[in-house]
Amino acid sequence: MIIDDNDNVVDDNDAVVRLWHRLWIDSDHTAATELLTDPFVRHTIEGRTVDTASAYGLQVCTVTRHLKGTNVVIDHLSHTGDITHIRFTLEGVNLTTGEPISIGWIAQYRSENGRIAEAWTMRQTDFSWRD
Repeated sequence: MIIDDNDNVVDDNDAVVRLWHRLWIDSDHTAATELLTDPFVRHTIEGRTVDTASAYGLQVCTVTRHLKGTNVVIDHLSHTGDITHIRFTLEGVNLTTGEPISIGWIAQYRSENGRIAEAWTMRQTDFSWRD
């Protein structure tokens, strides 16, 4: 379930929300090829990377193999032209330890022809925007 800060279900027609839910909750790497442009550009604290949509989807599923996302809590979501701004928390379970986890994210996405073309993201583990 995807909820906003007012406990409302978010319209999942939004590509950003669908991408996060399918990749991080459903572990569906094919979501990337459906929802991202090819190539897909990412900007993180590690720098700028350009990947194919397929490679990005597989990378996310590989990185999260010890993580089971259970919920994406949207705290803020807004659009300005082709840019989506989002602040959210990924909640889940560490499959190795069984311990609950939360990762706070803040991100900006640029869309192109109904797909996500570029992303600027920052995350903090063991953090929730709700706390």
